[in-house]
Amino acid sequence: MQMDRRTKRYNTAYNDLLNEMNEKRIGEYLIPPLLKDGTPTLTSFGLMGVVFLAVLFALSQAGSSPALTGDEVVRMSLTWTDADGTDRSGDVTIQIHADAPAHASSFMQHVNEGTYDGTIFHRVIDGFMIQGGDFENSDGTGGYAASWFGHCGPNGQAEPSSSACDETQYTLPDEVDNGRLHDVCTLSMAKTNSPHTGGSQFFLIPEDSNNRTGP
Repeated sequence: MQMDRRTKRYNTAYNDLLNEMNEKRIGEYLIPPLLKDGTPTLTSFGLMGVVFLAVLFALSQAGSSPALTGDEVVRMSLTWTDADGTDRSGDVTIQIHADAPAHASSFMQHVNEGTYDGTIFHRVIDGFMIQGGDFENSDGTGGYAASWFGHCGPNGQAEPSSSACDETQYTLPDEVDNGRLHDVCTLSMAKTNSPHTGGSQFFLIPEDSNNRTGP
Protein backbone atom coordinates (compact mmCIF):
# COMPACT_ATOMS: atom_id res chain seq x y z
CA MET A 1 0.00 0.00 0.00
CA GLN A 2 1.39 3.38 -1.01
CA MET A 3 1.13 6.57 1.01
CA ASP A 4 0.52 9.65 -1.11
CA ARG A 5 3.36 12.11 -0.41
CA ARG A 6 1.03 15.05 -1.05
CA THR A 7 -1.33 14.17 1.81
CA LYS A 8 -1.45 15.84 5.23
CA ARG A 9 -0.96 12.43 6.86
CA TYR A 10 2.26 11.87 4.94
CA ASN A 11 3.63 15.33 5.67
CA THR A 12 2.85 14.96 9.39
CA ALA A 13 4.61 11.60 9.58
CA TYR A 14 7.58 12.93 7.62
CA ASN A 15 7.94 15.99 9.88
CA ASP A 16 7.69 13.82 13.00
CA LEU A 17 10.57 11.70 11.73
CA LEU A 18 12.70 14.75 10.95
CA ASN A 19 12.09 16.14 14.44
CA GLU A 20 13.17 12.88 16.06
CA MET A 21 16.23 12.70 13.78
CA ASN A 22 17.22 16.22 14.78
CA GLU A 23 16.89 15.34 18.46
CA LYS A 24 19.17 12.36 17.90
CA ARG A 25 21.62 14.48 15.83
CA ILE A 26 21.00 12.55 12.63
CA GLY A 27 21.14 14.31 9.27
CA GLU A 28 18.78 13.61 6.36
CA TYR A 29 20.98 13.27 3.29
CA LEU A 30 19.92 10.54 0.91
CA ILE A 31 21.89 8.28 -1.36
CA PRO A 32 20.30 4.98 -2.31
CA PRO A 33 17.02 3.24 -1.61
CA LEU A 34 17.13 -0.47 -0.95
CA LEU A 35 15.64 -2.43 -3.81
CA LYS A 36 12.29 -3.82 -2.70
CA ASP A 37 10.90 -5.57 -5.81
CA GLY A 38 12.33 -9.06 -5.90
CA THR A 39 15.40 -8.31 -3.79
CA PRO A 40 16.13 -8.58 -0.07
CA THR A 41 15.21 -5.87 2.41
CA LEU A 42 16.34 -5.56 6.01
CA THR A 43 13.28 -7.25 7.46
CA SER A 44 13.48 -10.13 4.98
CA PHE A 45 16.21 -11.62 7.14
CA GLY A 46 15.03 -10.23 10.47
CA LEU A 47 17.55 -7.54 11.34
CA MET A 48 15.15 -5.67 13.59
CA GLY A 49 13.69 -8.59 15.51
CA VAL A 50 16.82 -9.47 17.46
CA VAL A 51 19.17 -7.99 20.01
CA PHE A 52 22.48 -7.30 18.29
CA LEU A 53 25.65 -8.42 20.00
CA ALA A 54 27.82 -7.69 16.97
CA VAL A 55 27.14 -6.78 13.37
CA LEU A 56 29.96 -6.81 10.87
CA PHE A 57 29.49 -5.84 7.26
CA ALA A 58 31.33 -5.55 3.98
CA LEU A 59 30.26 -3.69 0.86
CA SER A 60 31.07 -4.65 -2.70
CA GLN A 61 30.02 -3.19 -6.03
CA ALA A 62 28.47 -5.34 -8.73
CA GLY A 63 29.32 -4.15 -12.22
CA SER A 64 31.87 -1.48 -11.33
CA SER A 65 31.93 1.58 -13.53
CA PRO A 66 34.22 4.66 -13.45
CA ALA A 67 31.41 7.24 -13.54
CA LEU A 68 28.12 7.31 -11.67
CA THR A 69 25.22 6.49 -13.95
CA GLY A 70 22.46 5.78 -11.44
CA ASP A 71 22.60 2.07 -12.27
CA GLU A 72 25.27 1.11 -9.74
CA VAL A 73 24.34 -1.72 -7.41
CA VAL A 74 26.13 -2.43 -4.13
CA ARG A 75 25.84 -5.61 -2.12
CA MET A 76 26.09 -5.29 1.65
CA SER A 77 27.05 -8.60 3.28
CA LEU A 78 26.35 -8.79 7.01
CA THR A 79 27.15 -11.20 9.82
CA TRP A 80 25.75 -10.89 13.34
CA THR A 81 25.07 -12.80 16.53
CA ASP A 82 21.62 -12.60 18.07
CA ALA A 83 20.65 -12.74 21.73
CA ASP A 84 20.69 -16.53 22.01
CA GLY A 85 24.19 -16.78 20.54
CA THR A 86 23.13 -17.85 17.06
CA ASP A 87 25.43 -16.64 14.29
CA ARG A 88 23.59 -15.32 11.26
CA SER A 89 24.35 -13.69 7.94
CA GLY A 90 22.49 -11.99 5.10
CA ASP A 91 22.84 -9.65 2.14
CA VAL A 92 21.19 -6.33 1.37
CA THR A 93 21.16 -4.99 -2.19
CA ILE A 94 21.47 -1.22 -2.61
CA GLN A 95 20.94 0.87 -5.74
CA ILE A 96 22.91 4.11 -5.97
CA HIS A 97 21.31 7.31 -7.26
CA ALA A 98 23.53 9.86 -8.96
CA ASP A 99 21.43 12.91 -8.05
CA ALA A 100 23.38 13.34 -4.80
CA PRO A 101 26.66 13.18 -6.71
CA ALA A 102 29.17 14.07 -3.98
CA HIS A 103 27.61 11.69 -1.44
CA ALA A 104 27.20 8.91 -3.98
CA SER A 105 30.73 9.34 -5.32
CA SER A 106 32.31 9.32 -1.87
CA PHE A 107 30.25 6.30 -0.79
CA MET A 108 31.19 4.36 -3.93
CA GLN A 109 34.87 5.25 -3.52
CA HIS A 110 34.84 3.93 0.04
CA VAL A 111 33.10 0.77 -1.21
CA ASN A 112 35.57 0.17 -4.03
CA GLU A 113 38.57 0.79 -1.78
CA GLY A 114 37.26 -1.67 0.81
CA THR A 115 37.07 0.99 3.50
CA TYR A 116 33.85 -0.37 4.99
CA ASP A 117 34.95 -4.01 5.04
CA GLY A 118 34.88 -5.52 8.52
CA THR A 119 33.32 -2.44 10.13
CA ILE A 120 30.32 -2.59 12.45
CA PHE A 121 26.93 -1.02 12.95
CA HIS A 122 27.77 0.92 16.08
CA ARG A 123 24.30 2.33 16.69
CA VAL A 124 21.05 0.36 16.58
CA ILE A 125 17.83 2.05 17.73
CA ASP A 126 15.08 -0.55 17.71
CA GLY A 127 12.15 0.52 15.55
CA PHE A 128 14.03 3.52 14.16
CA MET A 129 17.42 3.15 12.47
CA ILE A 130 20.72 1.27 12.14
CA GLN A 131 23.93 3.32 11.76
CA GLY A 132 27.42 2.34 10.63
CA GLY A 133 30.28 3.51 8.45
CA ASP A 134 32.68 4.72 11.17
CA PHE A 135 35.76 2.91 9.88
CA GLU A 136 38.07 4.86 12.20
CA ASN A 137 36.67 4.48 15.72
CA SER A 138 33.61 2.22 15.38
CA ASP A 139 31.66 4.40 17.79
CA GLY A 140 30.19 7.22 15.70
CA THR A 141 33.02 9.70 16.24
CA GLY A 142 35.10 8.95 13.15
CA GLY A 143 35.05 8.63 9.39
CA TYR A 144 35.43 11.15 6.59
CA ALA A 145 34.68 11.75 2.92
CA ALA A 146 36.67 9.65 0.47
CA SER A 147 37.83 12.64 -1.61
CA TRP A 148 38.01 16.41 -1.51
CA PHE A 149 34.64 18.10 -2.12
CA GLY A 150 35.42 21.65 -0.98
CA HIS A 151 34.60 21.31 2.73
CA CYS A 152 36.42 20.07 5.81
CA GLY A 153 36.62 20.26 9.58
CA PRO A 154 34.06 19.70 12.35
CA ASN A 155 31.90 22.57 11.11
CA GLY A 156 32.13 21.70 7.42
CA GLN A 157 33.70 24.99 6.49
CA ALA A 158 34.35 25.76 2.81
CA GLU A 159 38.01 25.90 1.83
CA PRO A 160 39.61 26.87 -1.49
CA SER A 161 42.00 23.91 -1.58
CA SER A 162 42.42 20.41 -0.19
CA SER A 163 45.70 21.56 1.34
CA ALA A 164 43.70 23.53 3.94
CA CYS A 165 43.19 20.43 6.06
CA ASP A 166 44.17 16.81 6.45
CA GLU A 167 42.22 14.28 4.41
CA THR A 168 40.85 12.80 7.63
CA GLN A 169 38.88 16.06 8.00
CA TYR A 170 37.25 15.98 4.54
CA THR A 171 33.46 16.44 4.61
CA LEU A 172 30.64 16.45 2.07
CA PRO A 173 28.55 19.39 0.86
CA ASP A 174 24.84 19.22 1.62
CA GLU A 175 22.77 17.87 -1.30
CA VAL A 176 19.30 17.77 0.18
CA ASP A 177 17.58 19.78 -2.55
CA ASN A 178 17.33 16.94 -5.05
CA GLY A 179 13.67 16.04 -4.60
CA ARG A 180 14.28 12.77 -2.77
CA LEU A 181 12.47 11.98 0.44
CA HIS A 182 13.54 10.07 3.51
CA ASP A 183 11.36 6.99 3.13
CA VAL A 184 11.78 3.60 4.76
CA CYS A 185 14.14 1.19 3.00
CA THR A 186 16.63 3.93 2.21
CA LEU A 187 20.28 4.33 3.03
CA SER A 188 21.15 7.88 4.07
CA MET A 189 24.39 9.61 4.93
CA ALA A 190 24.72 10.74 8.54
CA LYS A 191 25.95 14.19 9.55
CA THR A 192 25.91 16.58 12.49
CA ASN A 193 23.49 19.49 12.81
CA SER A 194 26.01 21.76 11.07
CA PRO A 195 25.86 22.12 7.27
CA HIS A 196 28.28 20.21 5.04
CA THR A 197 29.47 17.76 7.72
CA GLY A 198 28.68 14.41 6.12
CA GLY A 199 31.57 11.95 6.01
CA SER A 200 31.52 8.17 5.69
CA GLN A 201 28.81 7.26 8.19
CA PHE A 202 25.40 6.18 6.98
CA PHE A 203 22.21 4.76 8.43
CA LEU A 204 19.39 2.48 7.31
CA ILE A 205 15.67 2.85 8.00
CA PRO A 206 14.15 -0.66 7.97
CA GLU A 207 10.68 -1.59 6.79
CA ASP A 208 9.42 -2.18 10.31
CA SER A 209 10.48 1.23 11.57
CA ASN A 210 7.97 2.90 13.88
CA ASN A 211 8.74 6.17 12.07
CA ARG A 212 7.52 5.19 8.61
CA THR A 213 7.31 8.05 6.15
CA GLY A 214 6.78 6.15 2.92
CA PRO A 215 5.39 2.95 1.37
